[in-house]
Amino acid sequence: MSDTDSLNSSFSSDDTEYSHDSDDDIIFEAPEPLLLEDGSYDLYPSDKGKIVKKVIKAGSGDKPTARSLVQVHYTGKFPDGEQFDSSQGRQPFEFKLGKGSVIKGWEIAVASMQVGEEAEVTIDPEFGYGETGSPPTIPASATLIFNIQLLSFRKEPETAEEKLAFAQTRKEEGNTKVKNHDYKGALDEYDRGVGMIEHLWCDTDEMKAKHADILAPLQLNKALCCIKLGEGKRAVRAATDAISLKGETDKALYRRGVGYRIQGEMSKAKRDVTKAWELNKSDRMIREELEKILEWEKKKTEREKKIATKFFQSSSDSDPTGPTAQTQNETEQTDESKPEPATPEVLVTEQQSSSSE
Repeated sequence: MSDTDSLNSSFSSDDTEYSHDSDDDIIFEAPEPLLLEDGSYDLYPSDKGKIVKKVIKAGSGDKPTARSLVQVHYTGKFPDGEQFDSSQGRQPFEFKLGKGSVIKGWEIAVASMQVGEEAEVTIDPEFGYGETGSPPTIPASATLIFNIQLLSFRKEPETAEEKLAFAQTRKEEGNTKVKNHDYKGALDEYDRGVGMIEHLWCDTDEMKAKHADILAPLQLNKALCCIKLGEGKRAVRAATDAISLKGETDKALYRRGVGYRIQGEMSKAKRDVTKAWELNKSDRMIREELEKILEWEKKKTEREKKIATKFFQSSSDSDPTGPTAQTQNETEQTDESKPEPATPEVLVTEQQSSSSE
C-alpha cells in the first residue's frame, strides 16, 4: 500500500479547530495535550481517548506549525498487531502540515512532536478513516496504531522577502558543498533556491534587482554543477537563464559553451567560448576551453582530409585513365611552382588569433 493511499485525508465536516485561509491552507491550533496517569498523552482532551500518544523516544527543539514541511518514518498497525503499511525501507514520508493531505489524527499528532521524537499514536476512527474506512486495506470504523518518527521539519517561506532570504541561504549552502566537491548536493541546494524564487512576483524595481542578484548566481552555480556532473543540457539551460537576467557575461557564456561541448554542439560551443574569451582574455579556463575546441576542429579537419584522400585514391585506382587521374597528373606537374600549404598547426594558430581579437 502506498504512502498516499494509507494516509489519504478523511477530514470530517467539523471546522471547530480547522479553517481555510486565502492560500487554501488548513490553519489549526492543536489543543494542549493532557498527561495521563500511565505517562501517555491525550492529544484531544475534549474527545477523551480519541488520539493518544505514548512517547517512545524523546525529541528536542521546536515543534512544527501549520505550513511546515515535515518528514517522518512510520509504521501502521491494527490493534491486533497486523501491519498494514510502513515507510521503513522506503524514502521518508513528507507532507505539509495543515494542508489536509493526511488524516486528522496525523495532523494533530505530528504537530505535538519534536525532531528526533518517536511515538506510538492510537487514533480513533473519527480522526482516521471514519465509518467507511479505506477499502480494501482499512476496514470500516478501524482504530489505527502508528509508530511515528519525526525526522525533520522546515517552515516554508511565505512573503517575497522570506523567499528571497531562503534562496540566498540555499546559494550559500550550495557554495559550501561545491568547496567540498559535493556537486550533487550543491545542485540540490541550488535547485531548491531557484524553485523558490524563479517565478516570484516582484512589484518594485528594488525587489526586481534583488531578485536578479540572487537568481542569476543560483543559475550560474547550477550550470557549474551540471558541468561537473556531465549534464550538458541542464548546464546550457541554467546558463541561458542567467544570461536572460544579467546579460552575456564571460562566466555565463563560458559555462554555456562548455555545456554545448558536452552535448557535442561544437559550433555553438565555439561561438560562446570565443565571446567569453573576447570579454576576458586573462581567464585561463576560458583559454584552455577554447584551445580544446580548436584542437577538436583540427582533428576533425584532419579526419575529413584523410577520408577525402582515400576516396580520390580509390577512384583513381579503379579508373587510371579517367578525369580524376588526369587532374592529379596535371596537379603533380604544377606543384613545384606553388607555395607549400599551411600545416594544421599554423591553421590552428590563425584561428586562435582571429578568435582572440
